[in-house]
Amino acid sequence: MKRKTIIFGSMTAVILIAVYSAASANTDSPHLQISRAFDSLKAKLDQSKNDKTNSSVVAEIDGITIDKERFLFYKANIELTYALNGNKQVPDDNELLNNLIQEDRIVQKAIQRGITVSDQELQEAIDDQRELYENYEPLDKDQELIHELMSNRIRITGLSDNEFWASELVKDGYRKAILKSKLTSETGA
Repeated sequence: MKRKTIIFGSMTAVILIAVYSAASANTDSPHLQISRAFDSLKAKLDQSKNDKTNSSVVAEIDGITIDKERFLFYKANIELTYALNGNKQVPDDNELLNNLIQEDRIVQKAIQRGITVSDQELQEAIDDQRELYENYEPLDKDQELIHELMSNRIRITGLSDNEFWASELVKDGYRKAILKSKLTSETGA
């Protein structure tokens, strides 16, 4: 239960920091910024899927593969975070790619140390997050925006709520988050 709280708490903290100053930093409402950012991301993802001329792999190193869809989503997430904070200086693509590679290296390190995530553990984490999302009653505008971020995330997939929560994308994301959390707990870092 502690790991689940750490994972959700970490994700929530990052989003809260991003959203905290949004109302005063931009002329568009944060809700509109979120919606537009996800609409733009959806268009980029659709264009990328339809573009047969370019490789879907953005980087491949040391057994780590970063595909275009993952990179575009990560980049859009960072851009939205920066925009909501009124920060115009977004890291360049190389820095963003290096961040993704570093995240995957941490997951590799966890696996090399024999850290695992059982199917039951993974499903419990997903079920807990889904329950938090579905039964969420925001206490303030920042929490409301966090919920809106997740709603838009689900919306652009084109999946139903059930399909989204059962998707390999969600499972992979939570599996990686749990592995990183376990490694952090094990190493104290």
